[in-house]
Amino acid sequence: MNYIFKSVFLIFIIFIIVSIFYNLFIYYKEEEHYSALVKKGQIERLNYISKTLEEEIGKVKVATYFAMKENAVLDLYVKFNYVNSHQKNKLLEAVEKRCMEISNTNPYVKDCYFYLNKYKIKISIDNYSNMNQNEILKIIDLAKQSKTLVKADNKIFIVDTLNIDYLGDKWSLDNIAGVFVAELDINKLKKELKYAKLTDKDMLFFTDKDQEEIYISTKTVEESVLKQINNKNIYYNHEKYKLLHSNIENSHYQLIYLEKQDMISMIYQRAVLNILGFSLIVLLTITVCIVLFYRYVVKPLKILLVDAFGQVKESNFSYRITIPGNEVFDDIYQNFNNMVERIEFLISKELKQEILVNQANLKHLQAQINPHFMYNSYFVLYRLIKINDRENSLRICENLGRFFQYITRDSKDEKNLSDEINLAQSYTIIQGYRFKNQIIIDFEELPERYNYIIVPRLIIQPVIENVFKYVVDEISNEEVILKVHYFEDMDDLIICIENSGHITKEELEKIQQRLLSPEENEDITALININYRLNIYYKQEKSVEAFQSSLGGLEVHIKVRM
Repeated sequence: MNYIFKSVFLIFIIFIIVSIFYNLFIYYKEEEHYSALVKKGQIERLNYISKTLEEEIGKVKVATYFAMKENAVLDLYVKFNYVNSHQKNKLLEAVEKRCMEISNTNPYVKDCYFYLNKYKIKISIDNYSNMNQNEILKIIDLAKQSKTLVKADNKIFIVDTLNIDYLGDKWSLDNIAGVFVAELDINKLKKELKYAKLTDKDMLFFTDKDQEEIYISTKTVEESVLKQINNKNIYYNHEKYKLLHSNIENSHYQLIYLEKQDMISMIYQRAVLNILGFSLIVLLTITVCIVLFYRYVVKPLKILLVDAFGQVKESNFSYRITIPGNEVFDDIYQNFNNMVERIEFLISKELKQEILVNQANLKHLQAQINPHFMYNSYFVLYRLIKINDRENSLRICENLGRFFQYITRDSKDEKNLSDEINLAQSYTIIQGYRFKNQIIIDFEELPERYNYIIVPRLIIQPVIENVFKYVVDEISNEEVILKVHYFEDMDDLIICIENSGHITKEELEKIQQRLLSPEENEDITALININYRLNIYYKQEKSVEAFQSSLGGLEVHIKVRM
């Protein structure tokens, strides 16, 4: 039962471990898959926004470029000092209108300016005014960067210049007729960038293609962070960010996205906690199942298979299982009780039958002994009295009395071994007078340490009787030797009874075969009877064995437990 319980418990533990690792494997596989999908989607979003911004910036750049070539601008430069004030206003209004068109047609343009260098005039979308020399120099310095976007004073501009002589010095103040400037709306650009953010802690900034300058960022960030752009992860202000960026071919700009990792870590931690929580629930569920399994299956089976069958194994057939009211095992327990009760009945019946058989066999032996031995003994006593042999007559009378007292008056089935030996000696003494000139008796005295061994009745005398009946009676021309002695064989005492004579190999084999397996319904001889009763008494086999004696006749070993 412990093996079954341990096996089931081991199966549950393996199930838990496999479930946990399977869930972890699935989680990391799914996390990897969906992270790749999220990354792909995020990059696509970055590419879309970057492309949109680049297109809008390109439109503004084209608009400013062609604005510098329009007649309104050229007429203003050429005719400004040669027309009256009304015409000047018409020329200025035409340029104002063009600035307004550029500003209104692009949502990312905050303001538009045209600087007329020769006449020191600044024209915007709603007015025009005079400008000083420093202002125009500052604007020309921005134009000298030769970039589509230029950054100054936290503002972003698109600057285009109009040269008087295209073969001359482009940046000479005298060669610059005018400068067209479009200021981009940083707030609108930042708002556009925010659409690509997953969380408020993430950062997004718009740079040139060489990643040398940050034009727009959703948070204030130092340009030193650009030095880590080639790394997969970026550390800024002691915080870790994962880097993603747009990857549009032939693009003049790049959108860089910094994803805050503490949020990802928190998601991972929650996922791991969820898996651990699931594992804990599974563990608790399986623990409850194991407890219930032990209580309602293992324990009842232990009562049945270990306790109950253990009692039966020890031959305790009076043991009964108490019916606990368990719906599953009530019938099984009741059937076991019925089975044991039936076995107990059958064993009791069989035991009684064996007892009756033993008693019948014992009575049979007694019946064999009494008549013939009694008649012969009386004739021997008669002869002795007739010849006035008083001493031997008294000895025969004494042994006859002991013998018949033991046979007829003592009905106990068990006796001390010394009593059995005394009976056999009395019988041998009486028979020795009968066959005085035909037998030599060597009957060893029983050592005192064996006196109180308990044995069944009549296990020695019938064997000695066989010697007189089948050997001495049949051999008339030579003396027969009868020898009784003892030796130990491990925990058993062997009573050895042997005689001289002439037993053939076939006769010996027949006796041995009948001792091992008596034929059904055959006459029960003394040897078979004694062997049968000793086997039952000691719960053993081969209690009586037959051999060829060194004296020439039969040698019988009777084995009793010490």
